[in-house]
Amino acid sequence: MKAEYKLLESLTVSNLIDVEKYKSSSGLTIYLANSVNPFTNGYIFIPTEASSHDGCPHTLEHLIFLGSEDYPVKGFLDITSTKCFANGTNAWTDVDHTAYTLKTAGTEGFLTALPIFLDHVLYPTLTDQGFLTEVHHINGEGKNSGVVYSEMQEVETKKGNMLINEATKYIYTSDCGFKYETGGKLEDLRSLKSETVRQFHKTFYRPDNVAILIVGAVNSQDVFKSIEKMEAKILSRGTLPPAPRPFSVQPTLFSQDIVKTVNFPSEDETVGDCYLCFNGDINYDQHELIAAISVLNDYLTDGVTSPVGGEMVDIEEPYASDVVGYDQERHKIIHSIYFSNCSVDRMDQIKDKFLEIMKRLVEEKEFDIERMRSIIEQSKQKTLFSLEKSPENLISDNVAIDFVYSKGPTEFGNLLSFHFDLFLEKDEQYWLDIIDRIYLKSPSAFFMAKPSKEESVKILETEKKRLEKQIQDLGETKLKELGQQIQDAKTFNDTPIDDWSKYQIESPSPNSIRFHQLVTVCDDKPLVDDQDHKKLVDYITSDSSKTLPFQMQFSHFEKTLFIQILMFFNTRNLPNHIRPYLELFSQLFFLSPIKGETDEEEEIISHEEVEMLLLDHFIENDFKNGFSFCFEQYMSGKFILVKENYEDGIDLIGSIFKDIIFDESRIKVIVQQCLDEIPSERNDAPEVARKLHEHHNFDKESSNLVQQNFQKQFVLLTKILQDFENQDKEMIQKHIDALETIKQLLNDPANITIQVAGNIYSLDNPKKPWEIIFEKEEESTSAAAVRPEPFFQYEVRDLQAMTKAQADVLFIPGTGSSHFYRVVPLALDYSQVITKEYASLVVATNYFTQMEGPIWKLLRGSGYCYSPDLSVEVEEGFLIFKCHRSSDPNMAFKISKDIVSNALKNELDAQWVIGARSQTVYDQSSRFSTIFKTYQQSVLNTLRKWGPNGFHGILSLIPQVNEQDMKESMSKYLVDLFDDTKSYFSLVSSDISNIQAIVDNFNGENGKPTLNIVSAEDYFK
Repeated sequence: MKAEYKLLESLTVSNLIDVEKYKSSSGLTIYLANSVNPFTNGYIFIPTEASSHDGCPHTLEHLIFLGSEDYPVKGFLDITSTKCFANGTNAWTDVDHTAYTLKTAGTEGFLTALPIFLDHVLYPTLTDQGFLTEVHHINGEGKNSGVVYSEMQEVETKKGNMLINEATKYIYTSDCGFKYETGGKLEDLRSLKSETVRQFHKTFYRPDNVAILIVGAVNSQDVFKSIEKMEAKILSRGTLPPAPRPFSVQPTLFSQDIVKTVNFPSEDETVGDCYLCFNGDINYDQHELIAAISVLNDYLTDGVTSPVGGEMVDIEEPYASDVVGYDQERHKIIHSIYFSNCSVDRMDQIKDKFLEIMKRLVEEKEFDIERMRSIIEQSKQKTLFSLEKSPENLISDNVAIDFVYSKGPTEFGNLLSFHFDLFLEKDEQYWLDIIDRIYLKSPSAFFMAKPSKEESVKILETEKKRLEKQIQDLGETKLKELGQQIQDAKTFNDTPIDDWSKYQIESPSPNSIRFHQLVTVCDDKPLVDDQDHKKLVDYITSDSSKTLPFQMQFSHFEKTLFIQILMFFNTRNLPNHIRPYLELFSQLFFLSPIKGETDEEEEIISHEEVEMLLLDHFIENDFKNGFSFCFEQYMSGKFILVKENYEDGIDLIGSIFKDIIFDESRIKVIVQQCLDEIPSERNDAPEVARKLHEHHNFDKESSNLVQQNFQKQFVLLTKILQDFENQDKEMIQKHIDALETIKQLLNDPANITIQVAGNIYSLDNPKKPWEIIFEKEEESTSAAAVRPEPFFQYEVRDLQAMTKAQADVLFIPGTGSSHFYRVVPLALDYSQVITKEYASLVVATNYFTQMEGPIWKLLRGSGYCYSPDLSVEVEEGFLIFKCHRSSDPNMAFKISKDIVSNALKNELDAQWVIGARSQTVYDQSSRFSTIFKTYQQSVLNTLRKWGPNGFHGILSLIPQVNEQDMKESMSKYLVDLFDDTKSYFSLVSSDISNIQAIVDNFNGENGKPTLNIVSAEDYFK
């Protein structure tokens, strides 16, 4: 029986993205969104409603990947998707739906993998053996393990998770799926049975409860052809009996004010989080009102000029370091205000202070309609920018809402009608009426998460006693039986695929990926000798033939509405004792007053006025240390704007850089905000593990990363605050002088590289505005500036420390699992990247870490580690093996070492070799997955002195990498990484009892280091 497809809706989102919604004769709902980006994004949505804390929605999210009716072997789906130029597959569980994702470079591989993915979603094997390894089991030592269990072990005692779980107990007064932890609580996961999961799948994973979204350069007929056999299979099963839709019963919400407190484990007891929510009695289908509240949230909470931000965050004694307003779009909308890093001393006052502000706004009619209109206009442009850059994000969010909650088949267009033009016409009273309705006349619920050392001890002791009792109750005989049971399950799950040839799945050619093409000019010279580049040179130099004093790049792309400006500032010549101030400088950059000029005299433009100017000129603006997790020896700025604001925007950028004023009152406010964020950084176990590695392996003076780790920042910021409180004028001036030194460095043209990217021909004067910024510079400075050499992280490695084997562990109470890094120096720099040697090394690492590759199967598949990774970090100059959320770090490392050793001794698996090459194609292609990423790679190529090709050049080398090349890379690079006597090891865990095997291993014998138990205060000196 052939499937038919009924078109339910066809619309164009903001005149940019065409979307079609279909219903197939099998019951599947299909959304197709056309995008010109090189990558194809796919989502499979299933509304899933929990009825307990057992985590059934989450466990299924894991179990469907372990095999299906037509492809009954664990790993087939991920191996196949990797071959199809995907980074495997992925999924998430939300409170009202489960989503499965597939992202491929190009479209060819996507259409091959889609029907296989659907077979796994609709017809999974759901074996008892898969449940044991993937969800929960007790191992031979009597410890609880499993991939899902390890994941939730890490999450359950986190501040934000504890706060929201406490809140949902009281927000919903009737029994409903929103009340439950869909990820699963540990106690409930320990008693969950595989049959319960199978019944959950039968209830919810029905074709008429499944929606597919595809965002990419695909057409409907190709999609229908791709899933033709799957449709036939569904139809052959006959008609399913009718079933109620999930969440078809509307829950009741709180109607009286609520105040509750929950304690979370933390050694630092100074800051926590607060969650304030309101029941405004608004239904999900009141689209205009919901959109209005979303914009109003930005007005109320975003920035120093916002009523809440200005009175509760941007003050010397802040209630919180950050506040954000958002709505949870369900049957009934929950209006939420989340306060982060709240002072414990002021936490009890937050609700009253917020309501006091709202009351004053309404009663005194205090509303800045011009600021609101600026926010609406920026929100409109942000939406267009999102649709151009990554349309899958905005569209997928709305598809989930539409499919779960819409009562009819044609309501999707209403969700994507953003009403910005309508809101621009609204007056002050319209917005004040909404504030009055939502925040003053609705019941509120206020929840506080307070830090507690006692809670840390309690959690550790409770878990220790539970484990001791569990081991005692099971007894030696049962433990042996359980150990054998899990080994048998692993053997069953790892059944190899006998004959891959019968599936006829071939990898596409890298040439099938359609990348965006740029025309680039650098310092008035064409990057490529062709007519398009020469034409661009002529256009730019016709605006101004003057040579700019800094490195200037223009990258042209016609089909865009936006201009992106990227700025890089080389810190090579910055004195080392100034580097600790870089983070403070970046935080002050947009939040300080600047000097301005009128026709008659100099004036001061306040920090509030600066924020308003930024709001009026830019869609996005950012200034920070490093860029995109690399180039940490640079500072960078990013500005997104429309062409109409180009010249004025550049003038504003120049004013901030040249005329920023380091005002004492602003410094105190920002320093306090930064200090309030440090406790959260201290409790971020994966980040702390990384900081241990950075502090050991990079130079303690010249590395920007080391100088700005959380402990060094705590010491510096505390000292700055004390000096201001003591009115120590000499020290205050010293701090300001340090900031002025950074300002001077950033204004030296020799240190600057700038890229302007977008439709350059749409700019009347692309070059002249940049010339004007520096027209007041002395001729000797601007014309004869000597540019320092590019400054990469591998240049600031600690050459002595990085070759020394060392093992460090730091304990963070409340960390449910362990996180570790293994690190060795990498003898490759940027001059050696576009080579077969580099390509071979990356393919070799991907051989091990690809989804369902050997490390993935034996670590994650066995429950030892949720997230293993092996990465070649050229910018840092290190080869890194890391494991996050590890239940047994010693076994995770030991097994990984054995895997690499065995790979060198034996023939490599042919399918994994194919997968490794395909994974590498995906990884390298993902650098160019959007036009804005393509812009970034172009200017980074300039910094690296690579010319026009860059990482594109690796794509042609990948197919040339053979097994011998991979083994040579493994032998040359990877062996030392797994050698205790040659590598650095950092570990973060909750308690020494969790890592006894690690302690025993690093015993100082046979060249191994002795494990150092360190504290942040002592280690990061």
